[in-house]
Amino acid sequence: PSNRKSARRRSSRGARGSVKNRLYLSAEAYYLSSDLVKRQRVNHTYRYIGGYAQVGYFVTRKLQPALRWDFMDRNSTETDGFLNMPAVGLNYYIMGYNLKLQAMYQFLGRWGHATQDARELDDLGLAQHTAMVMLQFSF
Repeated sequence: PSNRKSARRRSSRGARGSVKNRLYLSAEAYYLSSDLVKRQRVNHTYRYIGGYAQVGYFVTRKLQPALRWDFMDRNSTETDGFLNMPAVGLNYYIMGYNLKLQAMYQFLGRWGHATQDARELDDLGLAQHTAMVMLQFSF
């Protein structure tokens, strides 16, 4: 037997762009077949999927409310445990300085479990409610 770790396979597909002057759409999907880390190496046949879709609309040149939906199957498509993460945000662009101030609230929900107890115990310490503010500099 070889001591080499099996190579991980990953694929992602996505699309993004402005639809009409002020409307922005973006989406991406992921597929992963991997040994990942020792802790998650439950079965080499497991497959993981995930992705996101988001939309933003510029109400002014500087202000853009946004909606986002992320999903991830972190327990593999072979077992229960999808994460469902809707979010709402607001982007403020500071013109002339290449800065964007972002604020976002995201809820983490879980589905696909056989029982309520299984869903409640399947959290790995992830916060159910997240609020964040970020400042992004582009160059």
